[in-house]
Amino acid sequence: MKLLIENWKRYLSESHNISHMAMDIRDAADEYPEDPKFAIKQLGYNILGIGQGRVIIKIDNNTVAKIAYNDNGVEQNEQEYSIWNRTKSDLLVPVYDKLDGYITAAFALPCGEDCEGEIEKRKNIVRKELANAGVQSLTDIHNLMNWGIHKGEVKLLDYGS
Repeated sequence: MKLLIENWKRYLSESHNISHMAMDIRDAADEYPEDPKFAIKQLGYNILGIGQGRVIIKIDNNTVAKIAYNDNGVEQNEQEYSIWNRTKSDLLVPVYDKLDGYITAAFALPCGEDCEGEIEKRKNIVRKELANAGVQSLTDIHNLMNWGIHKGEVKLLDYGS
């Protein structure tokens, strides 16, 4: 019981911290709409990447937060959360939770060109699984940066396109 309470307190603390980061990121993007990526980088968070609508921040060795900083990012988070919940595919990096303006997901190491052959093998399998779940298209599946290694397996880590 004590462990359950400690884990719950840690979860609430992390959620609170991520919520503050999400507010800071959205404020920075709103304040500097001409270059939101530059403004966000100045915040000093442990940023793993910045895309067209989301910032990926490493929370711990197991978790990242994908924080939306514009409407595109909100849509990406919605899509990724929905796809994960419809498929629970072993070929996708798991999404844990969706909260106000961000999702939390499993941390995955980037794999880049070293995984290119394995990625090619998995693309069609992922497409079929997603089609069976009603997902029509996934534009970023070709980008090597959207693939990573999670628990020793090559998986799609960005599927909120």
